[in-house]
Amino acid sequence: MRRRDFTKLALAGAAGTVAAPMVARAQTTFSWKMTSFYGPNAAFYSTGPGSAKDLIKRIEEMSNGRIKIQFYGAGELIPAAEGFDAVSSGTVEMNYANAYFWTGKLFAGQYFTAVPFGLNFQGLNGWMYDGGGLELWREAYDRFNLVPFLCGNTGVQMTGWFKKPIEKVADLNGLKMRIPGLAGRVYQSLGVDVRLLPPGEIFPALERGVIDAAEFVGPYLDRQLGLHRAAKYYYTTGWHETATSSELIINKAKWTSLPADLKAIIENACAACNVISEAWCQKNNAEAMQDLIKNQGVIAQPLADPIVEALRDANAKILDEAVAKDPVTKKVHESYMAYLARFKEWSGYSEAVYRRFHRCRRPHYGLVVVRACRCHGHQRAAALRLQHRIGMGAGARMASDVAHLPVRHVVRAAPRRTRARRCSFRILLAANQTPGRADFGADRHGDFGDRHLVVLQLRDAIVVER
Repeated sequence: MRRRDFTKLALAGAAGTVAAPMVARAQTTFSWKMTSFYGPNAAFYSTGPGSAKDLIKRIEEMSNGRIKIQFYGAGELIPAAEGFDAVSSGTVEMNYANAYFWTGKLFAGQYFTAVPFGLNFQGLNGWMYDGGGLELWREAYDRFNLVPFLCGNTGVQMTGWFKKPIEKVADLNGLKMRIPGLAGRVYQSLGVDVRLLPPGEIFPALERGVIDAAEFVGPYLDRQLGLHRAAKYYYTTGWHETATSSELIINKAKWTSLPADLKAIIENACAACNVISEAWCQKNNAEAMQDLIKNQGVIAQPLADPIVEALRDANAKILDEAVAKDPVTKKVHESYMAYLARFKEWSGYSEAVYRRFHRCRRPHYGLVVVRACRCHGHQRAAALRLQHRIGMGAGARMASDVAHLPVRHVVRAAPRRTRARRCSFRILLAANQTPGRADFGADRHGDFGDRHLVVLQLRDAIVVER
């Protein structure tokens, strides 16, 4: 080859090398629309760390602007409840919501949001990412032309706000309550008049007495709605939504059209928001709950065990009926419950131990419940002594040292039956013998410890010794 020809070939090759990056930079960009079940400024769902808008920001930044997403809150482009159909038909590319809003189309969607008495946040992530849950979710949504993603979580939610205390199962009968989804069906089976209201209508309905109780999310978001100003009894047992996940759905054809790197970006942005949103809830709920109890006069307490068991039984019956009707639900249910059983066993070794050595250390008192009786013709006092931490019942044992005290030595005899619920009892402080008051919360619907002493059955005196 002559020198002149070699030079021309070399220059041509160099030109090709320089031009190649120019071709690579001319990549396709995508302009998509995301609708939402929630309003454009809804905290946690639309704004804030891990929200829909935060998800959009992460996708756009990681893709260097190759995906542009326009966000539309509920009602801005389509009604809130039409996001599933809009994405399925290709009207919009993406929608942000919760899978249990679509249980009318597919009951199995409940498992991908929250199942009553189900997995917590850690367990749900384990099932989704490493236990086959995400694959089942995508298999279930495939016939709707949808690809779902886990993109947020509130953590455990509270039972809700009640105008009056709920002390027994019968108290639920006729109660008017705002609560959606499967939990609403469970309550309905126990006589609750279930109402479906959007977030903005919950407070006025509760304040005016249109409803007697309401469930929304947790302390922070509930306080934002002002629910503590309309009801003071806040039941904390998160039986119905032990960890409530948010979903992003994408039209299947649009998803298929994306190159592999953009698909990876969306997958990872969703996974990041799933963790970040739950962390946001943990921090804000802890602060809000403290404020509600200390400064807002809220009475926070768990549901009584008989109520929880009635709810558990009703939930199991509804799930059994759903499984019997639909093979897709049956397949998802069996996977979920098998993972739940393994997770419960493992968490007994891990989380239970963690909770034990991080248990809240509260002031320790000895509680003596005294009942007047007659012994050998003389009026005496029979007593039961319990080791007790304020707010927690503990093991009971007979207190032989005070069992035969004359009744006049009893600090205070109750003129009528003392109800075993959170209230103030008179105490005698051992240090200076001066009267005082202490808050006391009975657990197990008035049962104290392993002897199951039901205080409301006794005419008794209460002595609390430090």
